[in-house]
Parts: sequence; structure tokens; C-alpha cells
Amino acid sequence: MQVKRKKISVLVIALGLLASCATHESYMPETMEIGFNAVTGNATKAILSAGALPQTESFDIWGFYSNDGSFNEFADNSTSNFMDGLKIEWTSGNDATRPEAWRNKDKYYYWPTTGVIGFYAIYPSGLSGVQAPEFKGNGLVVEDYTLDLTSKYTDLMYAYTLGTNRSTALPIQFKHALSQIELALKLEENYPDVEFYIDEIQLLNVDLQATFKYVQPSSMGSWIDNSDNQTESIVYSDDKKSLSATASTYSTAMVMMPQELSKADNAKTSISISYRMIQADGTVMTGQLVKDISTLQKSWDLSTKYVYTLNFNLNEITFNPEVTDWTEISVNRIQVP
Repeated sequence: MQVKRKKISVLVIALGLLASCATHESYMPETMEIGFNAVTGNATKAILSAGALPQTESFDIWGFYSNDGSFNEFADNSTSNFMDGLKIEWTSGNDATRPEAWRNKDKYYYWPTTGVIGFYAIYPSGLSGVQAPEFKGNGLVVEDYTLDLTSKYTDLMYAYTLGTNRSTALPIQFKHALSQIELALKLEENYPDVEFYIDEIQLLNVDLQATFKYVQPSSMGSWIDNSDNQTESIVYSDDKKSLSATASTYSTAMVMMPQELSKADNAKTSISISYRMIQADGTVMTGQLVKDISTLQKSWDLSTKYVYTLNFNLNEITFNPEVTDWTEISVNRIQVP
């Protein structure tokens, strides 16, 4: 599928130091570099755990400067972004003598001595389909975000924060835009003389594409389902796993598009399980189970983790032998001399 991208024309706002003279040094406000302190949301443990964003990661930032602090000027679409789609990472920048911090690798940006800056942020950096807001009220849009085998372990997160004159790193609290699905598998008990394996699990009849939008000051972003076409499937994992009577996470949890389950007609959102049994004499038996899960949970919501525990009950083959009665037939009388 071709992902549509929208080009945004921007005018870079140059923020300089005040050039006026002062008769006393204390009258001149200190101008600090703009730094960030990125953390992930504490409400739920997702693909990225709650706490500080790992220093191996990066995100993109969009800023809106307001001299009077009211943001009234952003009612006009012609107002330009500041730090438009700028990549932020853990780096010393282009000067090796500076301590590492969350900043842009190539250029340093500084707080103005007056006014405030509102920042939109999105993770991961370089995400395709992002439409930057032309002014503060438009928010961020990720158009036709598609989940596939390469992105099912990558969290999509967003944030907005308002900063004034700061002497410390600006906190950015990322929220999770996706749902998280985790499967725990177990046998009901320990079954001797058999090996039971799960070879592959798929999620069937799901949506894998939608458009995400977040506008400050909304507490949560929203997803626009473009197709309501729940006929797609995705491999949860093909990590072959031998089951025991102890519940354990099957492979790694994955992120998923928030959606209403079994919304499409005749398309029940289900888990497909490909299994393999090795009997005591070495006979290998394979099969596939499909379980409708929409009766357990009606929807997957963003920033929410769902844990499904699948219990497998094996019935031993035993026998109940019985002896049938004889069939009695009355034979005609035979005359014996």
C-alpha cells in the first residue's frame, strides 16, 4: 500500500539573544539550551516499559513559540512551527565537550528569555505518514498507520508539553497510542509421555491500518478506522514453544491497532493456534485450533494491555472394553438315527 504524505511548508523562527545593554548583570536573564527529559507513561507497561526512554531511542519534536504566552497567534494557519519535525536523541551534539543529553544531534536550540513554547512529540523518529500541525490547534496526524510483521513490536507514542523559561531538561510524558496483546499459554496439568508444542499463533479478522490524531489539550488521542475491514491477519509469533503446566508468555507481546472486535459481518476476531503433539511411540500429530475471542473482550483500547491465558486440556486415550452377547439362532431339528 502506498502511504500518503502531506508536505508542510514551514518558516523557521529564529530565536536570538536580547541585544540590548544592561547596567547590572543580574538584569539579564540567562538563556539556556533547550533539552528534554523523555519518559514513557506510567499507566501501563507496554513494549517500552514505564520510566525513562532508553537512550538508544529517538523521537521527533514540533514546537510552537508564543511571545505573550496566550497562543492566540496560532489561530492563523500562517504561523510557522519551531523545531519542525526535529529529531531528538541522546547525544553530545556536534561539540564533544558537552555532556550528553536529549537534544538534536546537529544544532543547539535555546530558550527565549520571554514567552512559552508548546511541544508536540511522536515516537519513533522518522515515522512515515506523519502530518505536522501547521499551527498548534491542528495537532499531530499519523495517516494510514499500518501494522505489519516489521512493526508489531514497535510502540507508537505521542506527547504534548508546555515549556516556559527552563534551566533543566523539559519533561516529556509519552503516552501509548496502540494496544498491547500478550498471550500466556499452559497445559492444564503435567501430562506424562507426550510432548505438546505451539508452532504458530495468528490473530485473525483484525484491522491493521487506521489514522491516528492527537490534538492538545485532549487527554487521549483517537483512531479513525478508514476501512472497518476486519478480514486481515497477522502472525503473533512463530516461535516454537513446548508447553508445560506452568503458564508462561508465548514469545514476546505485540502491539495492535485499537479497534472494536468482530465489527465486520461474518468476521469473528479469533486466535488461530497451530500445534504439534508427539505421542509416546513417536507419532507426530499436527492440527489447528481457532478460538473466537470477541466474546471475552469487545474492543482493544489504546494505551491498554490485554493478557490472554490459553489453557490446553489433553484427554488421555483410555478404553472401556465390553464383550457383546452371542447371537442365538434356533436351528431346525435334525433327525438323528
